[in-house]
Amino acid sequence: MARLESVCAGNRTEGSNPSLSAIDINAYVKIKVAGAVRFLTAKLVCTAVKFHPVDLLNTKKGAPMTDKDQIKEIVQNVAQLQDLKQWEKLEHYFVKKPYIDSRALNGEAPAAISKRRLIDGWRREIGSYFYATRHFIKRLAVRMLNSRRAKVTTAVEHVHYVADRGERYVWTVRGTIDYIFIKTTGGTWKISQMIFRLQDQAVRPLGAAA
Repeated sequence: MARLESVCAGNRTEGSNPSLSAIDINAYVKIKVAGAVRFLTAKLVCTAVKFHPVDLLNTKKGAPMTDKDQIKEIVQNVAQLQDLKQWEKLEHYFVKKPYIDSRALNGEAPAAISKRRLIDGWRREIGSYFYATRHFIKRLAVRMLNSRRAKVTTAVEHVHYVADRGERYVWTVRGTIDYIFIKTTGGTWKISQMIFRLQDQAVRPLGAAA
């Protein structure tokens, strides 16, 4: 959230369109101030996404899913579960202490942290700051490093909806997330590393042209 508060500076002039160089972020994104935000239900903006847990059997073809298919489905599920705010289901997809680098967004130093701490952080940020989010995966590629280790590269677009003083805004972040997956002795794939790299971001009033 610190990155959101610092991305925009300056005063908005009457009749101008808000942009990264002309938004008084204090005028509408001080969402920690008591009573400043009237959160709407996420259903107003966030289209319901049906969650498909990873199933080791591809029921359509009647054959086991490949390692690549399992990994792709995990990446998609992690994105969907954040939007649905089903935090308790996310822990299943991570090793006990994944290495996380999201300093491009929050300024925190990269580190190996407990999966509970990671997910609790997402719960606080998404649940407190935004009334809805959409995590889009624009590209997803899996490269098997060996039979028990894989690298995943994704291009992502994260859309965050903010409500403040009767107005609504959209904060859009684009970038890439690189994952490392490892296969456990039980045969399931889990995320052991996530590195986010920022490409661009923008804040605009809801309904304005993207």
